[in-house]
Amino acid sequence: YTALQQIAPVLLLKSRNETYAENLHSAAIIGEVVGKKREMQARLEQHKEKMAQWASQLPTGTRVAFGTSREQLFNLHTQETWTGSVLASLGLNVPAAMAGASMPSIGLEQMLAVNPAWLLVAHYREESIVKRWQQDPLWQILTAAQKQQVASVDSNAWARMRGIFAAERIAADTVKIFHHQPLTDVK
Repeated sequence: YTALQQIAPVLLLKSRNETYAENLHSAAIIGEVVGKKREMQARLEQHKEKMAQWASQLPTGTRVAFGTSREQLFNLHTQETWTGSVLASLGLNVPAAMAGASMPSIGLEQMLAVNPAWLLVAHYREESIVKRWQQDPLWQILTAAQKQQVASVDSNAWARMRGIFAAERIAADTVKIFHHQPLTDVK
């Protein structure tokens, strides 16, 4: 930071581990700093309207869980994470942090305690712990499994991207998923 300050003005904004609300605040700051405050405010207002339109197409209060799945690990993204807070902003019921962890690694038994109506999974690898969970008899107890409301989502868009466009992608995907429409580019 100090070395960069010697070269040019530096603005430090939270990026990693930020929530959706914090990200929108950062966008407004960036707009102001680059002399595009009016344009950014207009885009943020447009974003707010788009998000409200998508939210109106979703059942308010529905319990939803999103997480990333690797070979041996499932990370639950709670309402204190970027993606969890985007889903919560749409009026969905997203799990709170567990034991102070905003993105805890959980097992199938803990997922059963969360028991979402919808389970949205970003598979980071072809071999995925969620795919193994689906072979376990306990899986059938999960409400999302019983209702066939388990969906795969794009790991890049849902777990790695941030910003207005990413939030809009998550919202649009969520509406499609809840209305049983296919997503076109799940990786």
